[in-house]
Amino acid sequence: MTRLGDRLRNLRGKLSLLDIQKETGLYRIDIQRFELGAKAPRPHNLKKLAECYELSYKELRKLYYEDLYADDPEELAIVLEWAKEHKKAKREAKKATADIKTKK
Repeated sequence: MTRLGDRLRNLRGKLSLLDIQKETGLYRIDIQRFELGAKAPRPHNLKKLAECYELSYKELRKLYYEDLYADDPEELAIVLEWAKEHKKAKREAKKATADIKTKK
């Protein structure tokens, strides 16, 4: 299992895969594969699981990247820094767009 898989399995607790399928719209087999670490969830699926478990998407995403770069912590730091900068740039672009629209 992976850190993310372990966390997802623990969050599910006594709920069945079918319960989570009904809540998220994800297939049971995919949920099981995520938990076993046999398949990596796409970001939109990770968001659905975070909402279902009332957890932050950011926390689950961090576990995903920790698994992905477990053998290379330096690369993980680079990826996490890039993600942080990307988010900042996206916020700035939205603000600039809003400013332009209000000036018209």
